[in-house]
Amino acid sequence: MVKKRVKQRRINNKQNGGNVKSGKIVEYEVDKDGGGEGDAKVCEDSNEPEVTLNLPPPIGLHNLGNTCFFNSVLQSLSQTPVLSTVVKLHIKQTLDKIEQEVSTSSQPTLKYTLDKLGPMTTAFSNFFDGIKVSNTMSTLNKRPTRTKSISPKNLFNQLCNKNAKFRGYQQQDSQEFFHCLLESLKQEEIKQRKGGILHALGLYNSKAKDVSDDELKKVRGYGVQITEKTPTFVESVFGGKLISCVQCDECKMVTKVTESFVDISLPVIEEQTSRGAMQRRKGVDKEEADQQNNSKTPLSKHALKKMKKQRKQARRAKPTNQDISDVTIGIDDAVGTLANQVAEMVLSDAMMSLKLFHEEDVLQVRGGSIDVASLNIPEEEEESPEDQSEEEDQLDETTSDKDSTEDEMLKPTRNQKVNSLFDTPMKKVTPKKSRQIPDLLGHRFQPASEECSVQSCFHQFTKPEILTGSNKFGCEVCTNKQKSTDGSKKTVYCNASKQMLIKKPPVILAVHLKRFQQAGFNLRKVNKKVEIPIVLDLSPFSTVDCQVYADSESRLTYELYAIVEHSGSLSRGHYTAYVKLKPTNDNLIKFINKEDIMPDKDTEPSKGVWYHTSDTNVSKTTQAKALNCNAYMLFYERII
Repeated sequence: MVKKRVKQRRINNKQNGGNVKSGKIVEYEVDKDGGGEGDAKVCEDSNEPEVTLNLPPPIGLHNLGNTCFFNSVLQSLSQTPVLSTVVKLHIKQTLDKIEQEVSTSSQPTLKYTLDKLGPMTTAFSNFFDGIKVSNTMSTLNKRPTRTKSISPKNLFNQLCNKNAKFRGYQQQDSQEFFHCLLESLKQEEIKQRKGGILHALGLYNSKAKDVSDDELKKVRGYGVQITEKTPTFVESVFGGKLISCVQCDECKMVTKVTESFVDISLPVIEEQTSRGAMQRRKGVDKEEADQQNNSKTPLSKHALKKMKKQRKQARRAKPTNQDISDVTIGIDDAVGTLANQVAEMVLSDAMMSLKLFHEEDVLQVRGGSIDVASLNIPEEEEESPEDQSEEEDQLDETTSDKDSTEDEMLKPTRNQKVNSLFDTPMKKVTPKKSRQIPDLLGHRFQPASEECSVQSCFHQFTKPEILTGSNKFGCEVCTNKQKSTDGSKKTVYCNASKQMLIKKPPVILAVHLKRFQQAGFNLRKVNKKVEIPIVLDLSPFSTVDCQVYADSESRLTYELYAIVEHSGSLSRGHYTAYVKLKPTNDNLIKFINKEDIMPDKDTEPSKGVWYHTSDTNVSKTTQAKALNCNAYMLFYERII
């Protein structure tokens, strides 16, 4: 095989509106006969060492209309080879009719084959195929520096079919899309399993009322096994477990509840909070207060209500041109001064993600008829013990997905008879009790003064939280003790401490930095710089149960390979991605398949080249620039 070396100088486009241009030399070794992938050698005038790769640059993605949130996450997932591998393996098992097995303690082993693929899984696999084909064409191109791009429209259409929230080409949240995508893939695989089991039992076209109780019990037993105890390909890559430990100050009993996650949302704490965000509402807004103070005759309560109603009607009839602040959005803006429909969509979506109001109120916002009274903002109200009791009763949830409405949207629409046979009553999981909080795998991390890093955010997330006052814990042990003493049925509320820890680390760690936060009555974006480590050790935030996943020195090390950045304001922001091209780690698949693979003691990150992707624009960048961005999501790969 004869190779020829091609040298070409590429001039970057102007960046950040400046007039300075930087030149790059890109060398490719291209097979003269057109075969092979080629050897790309990328050099840049920087202090970073020269890296030789056998991989083409990332492929740009078309913006379909405010879909930068979509493209940035897909760019990160496209640099997750282990995800592509498990998807292809799942499709091969489906198309080749490879037998699966399921069994329970009271039922014999059942062999079955997966039902037909779901539309989201097919579209997601086709997206990876499109990336691979474009990379191959780019390598064989006579001018390999020409940037290729593809359209992810098919995948986006399937997303909109699964969740109507993403229709209309409005600005959306990238982390919410990430959740919706993974949940869709997960539910489609579970549905494939259920359909295969019904085929194996000869009940595929049967209804629940026509099946005997014994058969129905068998079906539901298998359903519990494949749903709760057999991980999907999504869970095998991104799935992890958190343990919530609440220790009562009175009886010292620790209540433990385990829940699953596909990403971890970390708080970003600012040193100071703006004064306006901390002001409490006194029954009238600022504009009303100013008018009342400037008036010679104080306005009555009835007059204030009438004035407020008139102002709402005027705003609905003729929206103002006032823009939303890039730092805070007040309730006044939310009621009637949104500049356009896009701003309304962003505000309503952000409020919903922050649990400020319910789904039916979101529809009111999008329809332009916001009712301030419907906003469920608990700033002024203290939580009653009854409310606290209801909250504690919900601790048995086993997933970190918080929107029940999203689960309804993600239910499969085809073959509803498949799911009806598997329907079972909600089983309440009894929390485990013990006398002590689990020990940490590593030494407790202590951040420096005023440090703001990913590690300090994890420290904030996992440090003990005091539950007192209106947040007291309804202790089951103390309640039963009092009930046996005086026969009282009232729940006993006690001071307690709560701590979240990692019980099972994922293979791919997705971290969400909570930059969109509620401060009083305002929504705001936190632009504080967060220091991002290239190598992250989770042992200081994990329990000793993670020892089986750790290396010989009890470390859980991860390597950074992708960053999703959000720049701009809440109403006029833009998502981009920084991705690292590096060799594929084949040990991850072996680790997922539970092969005897010991995590590597070497914590050095692998060599690679960083790229910045903004829709169709793809440019080589440096690691320093990637780490200096305003990160919103981080993707780490386990070092094995």
